[in-house]
Amino acid sequence: MRQVYAYTPDGPNEIQQGKNIADAFVASGAKLLIWSTLPSIKAATEGKITGVTIFEQKYEIELYIKKLGINAVFIRIGEFFESGLLPISSG
Repeated sequence: MRQVYAYTPDGPNEIQQGKNIADAFVASGAKLLIWSTLPSIKAATEGKITGVTIFEQKYEIELYIKKLGINAVFIRIGEFFESGLLPISSG
């Protein structure tokens, strides 16, 4: 395997799942990790906006991957096309 593309679903175990994927990447000997991430809203607003968990968790995983020093590319796609295909509730 040469490249790995990965992202984590939102949820309470997201950070640990992301770290597990990064560690598995290292163990696999793959050459490039392509990681779907989001920026830290807290950092971007200099702490004025906090509690945006979905962004902060993905950013924490990004920092972990950077700390590992592996060959990685970070993409920041705010939405996936498929998300637009979901029904919209008028409720």
